[in-house]
Amino acid sequence: MSRQKKPKLKLENDPRWQELVARYHNNIYGFFLDVLKFEPTWQQKDVIDQIKYTDCRVSISSGHGTGKTTLAAGFAFWKLICFYKSVFMFTATKIQQLRRTTWKEIRNFYDNIENNPHFSWLIDYIDIQAESIKIEGYDTGWQIFAQTAGKGNPEALAGMHAHWYTVWADEASGIPREHFDVIEGALTETHNAFILSSQPTRDSGFFYDTHDSMSVQKGGSWIPIVLNSEESPRVTAKWVKQQRQKFGGIDSPEYWIKVLGKFPERLDEYLITKSGIEPCFERKRIIEDGEYYGLFISVDVAAGVYRDSSVIMVSRVIGKGDFTDDANGQQARRVEVIEIPVFSKTISPVELVQRIVEVHNRYARQARILLDIGGMGGAVSSLLKGAEVDFYEVSWGGRPWSKSDKRRFFNLRALACVGAARAMREGRVKFLCKPDLRFKNTFIEQSSRIPYSFDDYARYRITPKEKMADLGLKSPDLFDTLAFMFLPVDIDVVAKHNRIDQIRGVEVASHLALD
Repeated sequence: MSRQKKPKLKLENDPRWQELVARYHNNIYGFFLDVLKFEPTWQQKDVIDQIKYTDCRVSISSGHGTGKTTLAAGFAFWKLICFYKSVFMFTATKIQQLRRTTWKEIRNFYDNIENNPHFSWLIDYIDIQAESIKIEGYDTGWQIFAQTAGKGNPEALAGMHAHWYTVWADEASGIPREHFDVIEGALTETHNAFILSSQPTRDSGFFYDTHDSMSVQKGGSWIPIVLNSEESPRVTAKWVKQQRQKFGGIDSPEYWIKVLGKFPERLDEYLITKSGIEPCFERKRIIEDGEYYGLFISVDVAAGVYRDSSVIMVSRVIGKGDFTDDANGQQARRVEVIEIPVFSKTISPVELVQRIVEVHNRYARQARILLDIGGMGGAVSSLLKGAEVDFYEVSWGGRPWSKSDKRRFFNLRALACVGAARAMREGRVKFLCKPDLRFKNTFIEQSSRIPYSFDDYARYRITPKEKMADLGLKSPDLFDTLAFMFLPVDIDVVAKHNRIDQIRGVEVASHLALD
């Protein structure tokens, strides 16, 4: 429904607004129900009971599906409509985040008002834009607006003052501390409020401190609130179970952050420990006779410096996901490494291509080749094309392909490395080839030194190799080559085999090429 805006009066002179303010200025619940047609959940009410005070300092740590964004939009409308010349600033590290989430909810409430027969007249006074909502006739003096708080230029958040001034910082865990210093410097009046909301992605920084040293429990001024997705009326028990499976159980850091809304008690420095890797060399076969698998040749190309190596790894691969879901018949991926024909610091791109072609031919050209095209991989890719070999280029630093993976992983490297580490812990990786002690020790050392963190959006991020070098950590070439097997490649489109000797009599290789 569209209305032609022709306000005859300024909003404060409209008797209907004066009556509305008298009724709802101190009655946020009534405003939500009557004007916005929004009934808060019990979790949202717990938050409302703290943020309704005009001088509040509230920090909300939340899992998915708790309704904090909906609440923030509704709260902003209450402040806009019921408080004369109020100013409300939403901020986050990226403006796209606010557009995609908060502004979507704001527009939903705008539509609710427009379709509310008792309060649709308010729309005549509201001018809604992509990044602001203003009361007609007041420009910036009575509004809701969005402002980014990315790295650098914290002064962009300064300069705003108002009697009824509220700041809501979303994804606050990723906002630099100096930005909070600037914001707090503007909150100088009695009725200025400051609210933070975020997933608890890191155990340091301003947001973390509001739940720890700066909290009221420790003598500070911040009221910390935790919204647990397990308790939310907005999510189902089925969804919670799916998250437990997807994130690897209730003890995983990802589950604590994204579901429990808690800072993880145990956030390891590395993806996996040596004790989780060593059984990969000892356990029994994990792909049984009669099971159909795909053959993969993964290739990691040295960057041209002597701290890393080129690796070719041949594996049998079965399964699609990273957890078993009986309802959908999905199997978690299992990998048996059957050969590592190249592990070399000195092999040239031309020689490496010759070996790739040789290995591919030995497996009747029925194995899928996965090649990292970063760095020197680009040169190897060009040479392989000239050799007329079919292969699949992988941009290790590229974005994941599915929406769900984009929400969990910073890039393909993070997706593959987390998948490989989890598979090793859960007994889904086996070395069928018999590596010597040098290789085994090198693989264990590399795999147990993969540092990671969570970014501002609670996505896994693997420390870049350049920073690993600064930390004295070697390039994890062997681990990376195994991790390729955990990219979301469809096994169904690969030639299937249920006996290794179906491939021109090739047996499980027991040798390694080391130099």
